[in-house]
Amino acid sequence: MPTLETLAEAAHGLHTTLLDPERGACVPALPSTHRPLPGGSIRVGALTADEVRTDVRAAVRHAGTEGAVLVLALMGHGFSPGDGSDLYLMVGDSREGESIGAVNVSQLLTDAADHVGLAGLIGIIDTCSAAGAVPAIGRIVTGQRSGRTRCGLLMASGVGQNAYDLRLTADITDLLRSGVDDAPAVLELQTVRSALGSKPSGPSISVFEFGGDPSTPQPLWLSRNYGHQAGRASAYLGRAGRAELDQALAAIDDQPAMTSRWTPEELASLRERLSQLPLSPQAVRAQQVADSLFIAAQTARFLQEWIPGAIETDRLRRAVALTAAPQAPRVTALDDVSDVLERLALSYPARDGSCRSQICRFVVALALDDVQNLNDPLLRTWALSITALKQVNDAVAWANRLNSERRLRLVVSLHASIGGTWPELIETWLVLDGEIHSKERLQCAGPDRSGVELAIARAVDKAERVAASMRLPLRQVDVAVPTQLLADWRPEQIKRGEWLGVRFDVVTRWAERLSPPDAMQWVVTSAEGRLARMANGEMPVQWLDIGEIADLVGLEERLTGGAYPAVALSATPAEKARLFSLLLAYVPVMLWPCTVAPLDAGSRLALTHCWDRMPAELLAAYRDRWRNPEQSSLIADLRAVWDDQEWLDFCKSYQFGKA
Repeated sequence: MPTLETLAEAAHGLHTTLLDPERGACVPALPSTHRPLPGGSIRVGALTADEVRTDVRAAVRHAGTEGAVLVLALMGHGFSPGDGSDLYLMVGDSREGESIGAVNVSQLLTDAADHVGLAGLIGIIDTCSAAGAVPAIGRIVTGQRSGRTRCGLLMASGVGQNAYDLRLTADITDLLRSGVDDAPAVLELQTVRSALGSKPSGPSISVFEFGGDPSTPQPLWLSRNYGHQAGRASAYLGRAGRAELDQALAAIDDQPAMTSRWTPEELASLRERLSQLPLSPQAVRAQQVADSLFIAAQTARFLQEWIPGAIETDRLRRAVALTAAPQAPRVTALDDVSDVLERLALSYPARDGSCRSQICRFVVALALDDVQNLNDPLLRTWALSITALKQVNDAVAWANRLNSERRLRLVVSLHASIGGTWPELIETWLVLDGEIHSKERLQCAGPDRSGVELAIARAVDKAERVAASMRLPLRQVDVAVPTQLLADWRPEQIKRGEWLGVRFDVVTRWAERLSPPDAMQWVVTSAEGRLARMANGEMPVQWLDIGEIADLVGLEERLTGGAYPAVALSATPAEKARLFSLLLAYVPVMLWPCTVAPLDAGSRLALTHCWDRMPAELLAAYRDRWRNPEQSSLIADLRAVWDDQEWLDFCKSYQFGKA
């Protein structure tokens, strides 16, 4: 069969969209132990039938172990041999019409749907004869799960029909990226099919659904509805919360009367009524949603009265970054505090039992700019109104610890080096509450790595003694590193008994920003401008591939035109110093792989998902990797220079002679 020229582009587009936390909300399906794709989720190219079957089996088993829904997209050439109806996916050595050497998709999906532990199976089949992928219902009903499984397919064509140009894949990708107006918070397969009806691929698309597991009240859904997130439907309940509540109430037999407003009082009354229903998974789910939305609505009313000045984009972003659970979807829409509260209330750690702990930490984090707020009796009054006095007291204690840990930090700089290599001395500053407490120059045993690392260890020793005399913890060590040393030296792995990063948050800064040459005095203000754009919601990090990295002339042209608030490199070239110097002159945040192989989509997704908690999340990932290499986050494969506003302020103080 002829080569499908658009296959790779279509596959990667859908793959990226399914991995987007705001849309498909998937994570890579292959386990970290799988070879040759550890922790991966996409295969493109001339595969073998065994490779396809092996990868799918590994993904099914991993999803079963995790109790997850598996989303499986198959695209390429397909056929139904002879008068048969089963779909065969063609691979690298397949011949059209010959079942030997091709993959029987119906059999593959039947085995997957019947796997114990799998919470559901969603298939996207973009081939000719795609409807031949429908699983064998008889085998599912009589299989090891006795039909207690869920399966749904979107198929590009009927048996014996052609599919053209991978239109189903492209149209689904476009739809998930834009969302669907006037649809629920999540997109089920029938909703996607209806929304695609007006597109060129629409008339031939078919949907298959099998729902044999009554213990799962949540429907199978392909993606969050991105079009659902913007705006609010009423004064008290946002569109996301309203859709979640409507869906939960629709699943119970005794449905309460609906209201157009859903005030906190109405939500409290609904919660009480739902608690009287006979126990069932659907009733419990509805009660949890009503409780969470009551807390969100009550908290929105309280914040608008208590600290209205704190409800602005930058403070909301910081509070979310401090409090959102790692597995929660990233909150990107910060236009309305009620929308933010609903997202936090509906996505909380299961171990907490309710959203109260997370909401209380969020409220306290918003109030941190004025510590007096934490002693305000109104805070306790609100806590009592949502039955969360213990949680708010815990949150205040957490905030006090956080404030204490942030008061003191050590800054170490290697900018005194000649030619950007290892210096003969280092400069250190102990910073207390943003002001210089003390500073010192320490001679290195030699202008080499071991001499510098020994001097830094001595600086940390001295800083810890001062911290102990103040009865304050020392948690953060900033290390300003010249460009020449950035790529191959890891300050967090300075050995001081343990590696320095085990006990301290070691943040790498760019040393050249401390004392730039006369022709580059703009490097601090340029970085500040890009930080401001990131704070205002612009796409925070943009990945540069090998081609963009190699074209330094084109890259500089884009940077001088204001591109890239922050950058991440998909791979690190052999010639690093010139590239790093160019990028860091403009951007305050740069990430690059510490692996030889280029980073895959899983690492990009992991970074996007935890961006608001960076760089702390990166430092935590390093610690996890050191303790348990087999189960660490993919972001541990990244290095970073992180010049935040705190560092830029310090650089300006140094340049003005105040540091």
